[in-house]
Amino acid sequence: MRYFEYIDEKSNKFWEIHNHWNADKTYIEVRFGKIGSEGRITKHVYYGVDAGEKLESNLIKVLFMAISNTVLERNLMHTGLIH
Repeated sequence: MRYFEYIDEKSNKFWEIHNHWNADKTYIEVRFGKIGSEGRITKHVYYGVDAGEKLESNLIKVLFMAISNTVLERNLMHTGLIH
């Protein structure tokens, strides 16, 4: 399982990514939400080890892109370049 947190003055979020590669039907489960809550769960079914590794990698990339966009937007708002 992989676990990530994003904490700043306005956010307090977590993400868990768990690869169920040894289940009858292979899938990746993502649990996310506000730290301290149960969060929400999404499941992504995949077929084959390579597909699972690629899916997990892509989910992590999307997570980091979302965090980067949030940080960039807040920095631009702080400088007054966007409202």
